Amino acid sequence: MIKKHLSGAQKQRHKAEVEEQKAKLHCISSYFINNSIKTASDDTNATSCSSSDDECVIDTSTVAGPAYVEHGSEDQAVSSDEILSSNKEPSDNLLLQNTLVRLPSSDAALWTVDAFTQQYCIDVGLDFCQNRNGKYVMSSRQHKGRTRKLCDTAFNQVSPSGEIIERPWLIYSPSTDCLFCFMCKLFSPNSTSARTKRGFDSWDHIGRLGDHERSTEHRQALTTYTMHLSKTQALEKHTADGNIKERNYWTEVLKRVVATIKFLATQGVALSGNNETFGSLNNGNFLGCLELIAEYDPFLACHINNYGNTGHGTTSHLSSTICEEFIKVMADKVKQVIVDELKLSKYFSFSIDSTLDTSHIDQLTLTVFYVLNNCTPVECFLNFVPVTSHTGLHLFNVINETLNDKLNINLKDCRGQTYNNASNMSDTYSGVQAQVIAVNEKAVYIPCMTHSLNLCSVVAAESCTDAITFFCFVQNLYVFFSGSTYRWGLLRDSLNKETCEASKRELFPKHLSDKRWPVQADALCSLSCNYKSVLQALGVDTLRNGYIRAEANSLAGTMDWLETAFMTTFWSSILTRVNKTSQLLQSETMDLGTAVTLLKSPSELVAAQQNSFEDYHESAMSLLSTASFQLKQQHHPKRMADDSEEPAVMLTGEEFKVKSFYAIMDLLVSHLNRRIHAYSEIHNCYCFLTGDLDSTAVKECLRSLTEFCSGDLNKEIFDEWVQWCSLVKQLASKPLSQALPTPLQMLTIMNMHNL
Repeated sequence: MIKKHLSGAQKQRHKAEVEEQKAKLHCISSYFINNSIKTASDDTNATSCSSSDDECVIDTSTVAGPAYVEHGSEDQAVSSDEILSSNKEPSDNLLLQNTLVRLPSSDAALWTVDAFTQQYCIDVGLDFCQNRNGKYVMSSRQHKGRTRKLCDTAFNQVSPSGEIIERPWLIYSPSTDCLFCFMCKLFSPNSTSARTKRGFDSWDHIGRLGDHERSTEHRQALTTYTMHLSKTQALEKHTADGNIKERNYWTEVLKRVVATIKFLATQGVALSGNNETFGSLNNGNFLGCLELIAEYDPFLACHINNYGNTGHGTTSHLSSTICEEFIKVMADKVKQVIVDELKLSKYFSFSIDSTLDTSHIDQLTLTVFYVLNNCTPVECFLNFVPVTSHTGLHLFNVINETLNDKLNINLKDCRGQTYNNASNMSDTYSGVQAQVIAVNEKAVYIPCMTHSLNLCSVVAAESCTDAITFFCFVQNLYVFFSGSTYRWGLLRDSLNKETCEASKRELFPKHLSDKRWPVQADALCSLSCNYKSVLQALGVDTLRNGYIRAEANSLAGTMDWLETAFMTTFWSSILTRVNKTSQLLQSETMDLGTAVTLLKSPSELVAAQQNSFEDYHESAMSLLSTASFQLKQQHHPKRMADDSEEPAVMLTGEEFKVKSFYAIMDLLVSHLNRRIHAYSEIHNCYCFLTGDLDSTAVKECLRSLTEFCSGDLNKEIFDEWVQWCSLVKQLASKPLSQALPTPLQMLTIMNMHNL
């Protein structure tokens, strides 16, 4: 007999199931905006989430910040931009504006299966809902007096061959502590299977999972899932292919743009012109080079045709803006490489100098010197820094701020500083070198070697009135002839007829320079070789213009003075030797010991020429027929009654010798010796490198160096040096002509043998 009513136990079980289902239902307030929930933006409340709900509703029409979506028991911040752009999140066609979008939970038991849920789960994949943490504490079940629990082995199956195969379709529900089939849950919602409807928790019959996997229902759901997944992947592949194609297109454009900018920047020419119009004659070097390349590059020609003159608002990567951006990027990259190499080398030296640019801004140039790991010395320009003052303190602050603050280079690692010999740089108390030594006493000051000879020449040329007048005359002579093609032609015709045109160009007058004194040497050499020809050109009668004729007569009169001829031969001889020495000092492979020796040679030459006044006088006489120097009247104070009425006359040859020749020679010798002394002091600290000292002198030199560089060298340096001197002679590839190789040769040997 069938019972018409349920038993009391059945009623209680049914009531418990109803209460459990009610507890799982969503509160209706969770589908609307709750102003009490704190959002990521103060002015927008685009998201509403309940602390107890497992799903979140987002109003896509008002989303302006990250939305807090609760999956299971963890709150996850989800940005609306991420939802629309991520390749692992729902497709764009499912997120419609002005609609409420409910994101499915990571718990499969709480899913409401519809088209959106299906597409969302396909897009994000299986990982977000598998919930495999390896613990499954609440999955314990009592069966026939024994406790059964879910473990990770349920997610795998063993093939007949013993191979372990993962079951990716199997997902765990934390709310029901059951297992669900991912495919069947989505695409067979009406199935009566436990793996689809209420979940599987018969841990004592775990083998039934294999039966489900082989069932027709599961295979149909798997087929449906595969078809949906193929459509989504095809769409994503089409979108990805389009993005790759567009990326490759612009990559090819930028390759040509960057190559053009690199070439023009290397040549040091301007990039921009008067306009940015393709086809214009004044569009500048950058666009002009692109037009030239486009004649042989169909790809670039097509790009210019499509994007060349589109104006603002259209991306073309052909404007002056992109040039400036790339130049800045390249400059930053090069600067960073230099800084990285410098930090890897640790120790460095630096040099600064200032120059005025065309915009009348004083720019401080910063150059660093260091040695690479392959033992190659490197000199690199690092930065331009505008300066408003030239005081030693201000320049030091600029150096310290640039190195320490901007480039993160520790000034404590500096071992040398070099500038010109201006007082604001080299002063012992307030100069830049004194400020740097106050911070780092190991930053030895070395006067700039290439500036030394120039500065000595400048000081000597300004030592007396005759020297100043002479250089002004040389400049005026160049201005006179170069100011007219007719006068330049007269000078060319007056040169030796047998001289070829190329040689004549070398003999023409040269323009003087305040900075580059080798130009002075070339100008005086030209004048010395063509003194009579220049004088002849000034005396041509075809110069009929009164002003021009007067200027020519004035220049010719100056050239007729024996003082002018003397100065020409004297300065031509001195500056020629100084120029040759200066060029050798500027060699990239020059070391300090060789430089000191070279610097002594012009000093010894000038000292030897102090008694050569008569030799220069004879050379001047060969240029002119004038037998003596000009007579100059010496002015006296008011005569007394017994004073002679004859004007006092002094032998001007002696006066010129004392006041001009000796004054110039004395200043040259004194300034050269002062600079040689500064370099010699530094060289003496490293004189052991020359190998010309006995063991006692080497030991004393190394002892002094160890005390000075106490944090860099150890006390065993003498024993190491003795061992190295013995080793280096054996490792040298060629027999040595001197006791030891040069310092650069030593570096090369160390690098070759990894010492």
